[in-house]
Amino acid sequence: MEATTRPLLELATRDAVRRIAGRHLTAVAKGLSRLEDPEDPKRLHALRVAIRRLRTLVRSYKPWIGRVAGRRVRRRLRELTRDTNAARDAEVQLEWLAGQYALLTREERPGCRWLVRKLDGRKRRAYRAIDDHYAAKAAEVATKVRSRFRDREDGEPVAYRETTAGLLEAGAARMH
Repeated sequence: MEATTRPLLELATRDAVRRIAGRHLTAVAKGLSRLEDPEDPKRLHALRVAIRRLRTLVRSYKPWIGRVAGRRVRRRLRELTRDTNAARDAEVQLEWLAGQYALLTREERPGCRWLVRKLDGRKRRAYRAIDDHYAAKAAEVATKVRSRFRDREDGEPVAYRETTAGLLEAGAARMH
C-alpha cells in the first residue's frame, strides 16, 4: 500500500509527521492568501492557527524530523507569530468592545467610540506592518521546512501511533 493512502497511524513517525507538516504548510499558504482579503474577519486567526500547529508539530516531533526542527526554523516560526500579535490583539479588543457597547450608558459611549477609533488605527497600522514583509518571511520559512525534511537512517522506524502514545504518556506524567 502506498504511503499517501495508508492511514496516518500506520505510517512510520517521520512519514506521518512529514504528511502532517505538509498539511500545516498548505494551511499557512492558504492563510497568507486570505490575508489579502480585508473583508475576511478570520483571515489573521486562520494564519496564526496554522503557524501555531506547525510550531507545535516541529517542537513535539523534533527527534523524528531532524534539521526541520532546528533552532533557526523554530525561532523564525516564533517570529512569524510575534509579527501578528499587535493586529490580533487589536482585533480581539475591538470585538470585545463591540459586544460591550450596548451595555454602556449614554455618557460612556463617546469614550467607547474614541477607544474603538484608536484601536482601529492600531489594527490598520499592524496590518500594514504585516503586509510589508510578512508573506515573504512566511514563504521563506515554509520553503526551509519543506526542504529540510530528511530520513533518519538510525534504527528501525517506529510507527506514528507508538511515538504519539509515548509523547502523550510523557506529557501526562509531567502534569502529575
